[in-house]
Amino acid sequence: MASTTVTATGIITSALDSLGVYGVGEQVSAADIADGLRRLNAMVSSWSIQPLTIPVVAREVFPVVSNVGVYTIGAGADFDTIRPSRIESASLLLNSASPPTEVPCGIMTEQGWQALQTKDLTSTQWTQVYYEPTYTTSNWGTVTLWPIPTTADNDLVLYFKQPLVEFVNSTTSYQVPPGYEEALVYNLAVRLAGPHGMPVPDDVRVLATQSRGHIKRANMPVAELGNDFSSIGSSGQKYGYNIMTGNM
Repeated sequence: MASTTVTATGIITSALDSLGVYGVGEQVSAADIADGLRRLNAMVSSWSIQPLTIPVVAREVFPVVSNVGVYTIGAGADFDTIRPSRIESASLLLNSASPPTEVPCGIMTEQGWQALQTKDLTSTQWTQVYYEPTYTTSNWGTVTLWPIPTTADNDLVLYFKQPLVEFVNSTTSYQVPPGYEEALVYNLAVRLAGPHGMPVPDDVRVLATQSRGHIKRANMPVAELGNDFSSIGSSGQKYGYNIMTGNM
């Protein structure tokens, strides 16, 4: 399916139309566009911390600096990209290998980082990544590599969910995945109903719920099938679960 091109003005106009705030062909006022843009961006920001409303898991490669273990991440930061709410996985990219090879790294929890006694340990290769979704005036997070790399020969690979960006203004065009235009319109309509003194029509409420559910199902990650090895017997043993008979 192809993506859809939208503008904030188009989404806001459609949302107000669905509520009956304006009649067919009426021009939406500049004040209502400005208020709608603010509420639309608040909704998009809310969706950015809900894993199933985020459409893309991005893979990005970042160079590191010798003897530097802490980096900022965000627009204009050391790692210039969208500030992630969390990192899904990370790797060390061995550029000296042929071909370059990714070596998976552990993602440290806050408790794990606090329990780490030697935080200034150094090595040619890091094995762990700790991410703090810090919030500063620049909206930058913080990525820490451990041990601190003593060489810049390798790169850092980060995998993180890339949410929709907020609308910078009401007229700039954006590409959104299939299903997102409907979800944005009808969920915004629910948010605009109260400020405009309008009840939410039953069909609008249903479409808001259904369209949000559609994009969440589309974004549901495919999990690898696990295996409980404790139920598998050694050679000659016959215990275990038979999915064909339902017997142990």
